[in-house]
Amino acid sequence: MWAIGLLVDLAGMIALLLTVGSGQNSYTIWNDPITYLGFLVIVIVCRFLLGWANFSVSKKYVFERRVRWSIGLSMGILTAPWTFLIPTSMVFH
Repeated sequence: MWAIGLLVDLAGMIALLLTVGSGQNSYTIWNDPITYLGFLVIVIVCRFLLGWANFSVSKKYVFERRVRWSIGLSMGILTAPWTFLIPTSMVFH
């Protein structure tokens, strides 16, 4: 599961880097409301992907569907890439 989590976070990071405009020198979550929504949407999509992956993998070990959904939902929320929301500056030259 850690490898799947790493791949989902990597895909989210690549999606964020692809949204950088060509005319911008500095890119942070606080550039404008659109970038904030973009960051938030990517975190939510990653959360759902992680939750679905945890739900799918837990089918082998847990037979009760309600417990699998609980595992998937809680792990999706806990392991989502929340650090994407920390305002840091990426400077492109």
